[in-house]
Amino acid sequence: FIPEDSLNLLQRDSSVKRKNHLASSFAADAVLCLRSSAHEEGQRLVEDGWFESPYMSRFHLSFDWRHLPSHLIYGKHYKLAIFVVPSRCQESRCNDFGRSHSYVENIPCLQPVELPKWFTHDSIDKNQMM
Repeated sequence: FIPEDSLNLLQRDSSVKRKNHLASSFAADAVLCLRSSAHEEGQRLVEDGWFESPYMSRFHLSFDWRHLPSHLIYGKHYKLAIFVVPSRCQESRCNDFGRSHSYVENIPCLQPVELPKWFTHDSIDKNQMM
């Protein structure tokens, strides 16, 4: 692709060397423009609901649940789950007969982090800014 004004310049200029230089410059620009960039076009963690942060970061989260119908009950109809990677946890599992159990370490942890007691308590109205 060469713009119209540049084509006119090529037609007026009689220098073959200059024409070749200009044409190769446009070709190089086209290659750079058409090259896929993972940073610009790749899948982003945020699009999947993940947020990346440095190790030992602290998050302050807020949720606007004012639009939820008042008859919905937290823990019964909806629930907040926050998963952290990297993480590890031990899970106790029973066998098929429910008699013996074993501890399995999951890396990353397959369970969400435990939320503060005040947040999960029934007396807290969740239909607000949390």
